[in-house]
Formats: sequence, structure tokens, C-alpha cells
Amino acid sequence: MTFLKPDYATSHGNNIYTEKWIDLSPERAPDGTWIACSYGDSNNVILGKRLDDKVSECIAKYTKNKYGSNNIEVSCTW
Repeated sequence: MTFLKPDYATSHGNNIYTEKWIDLSPERAPDGTWIACSYGDSNNVILGKRLDDKVSECIAKYTKNKYGSNNIEVSCTW
């Protein structure tokens, strides 16, 4: 198992942060590429999903909400 660092990370002020992975080709992960999100104070809940082999890049956008935690929006393209 390998965790890929984002190719780009950008902060847009104090409330928005984005990360982008630009090469998710099957050659980099012959057993498939997965996305996972951790929840809870100790990351005690992890939800994961295998991405379609056609996915080439993903962007995660984190936006601070009024409670101080993040809303996360993930979009992937092929």
C-alpha cells in the first residue's frame, strides 16, 4: 500500500485549502487506486473506495465551516 502526496497544495486565505493529484494512472498503482477519508478525533473511522482505472486526476477542496471543522469536496476526472 502506498500513500501518494498531492502534486499541488494551495491555500486560498484562511478558509479554503485544495490538494491536487495529477497522475493516477494504472501504471502507478497496478492493483488499483483508492481514495480514503478518515473521521473522528483519532481517525478511528476510515471510509475508502476504489477509483475507476480511467481516473487520471483528483482534487480535494477543504472549506472551513462555522464549527471550525472542514467540509470536503472531492472531484476526479478522466
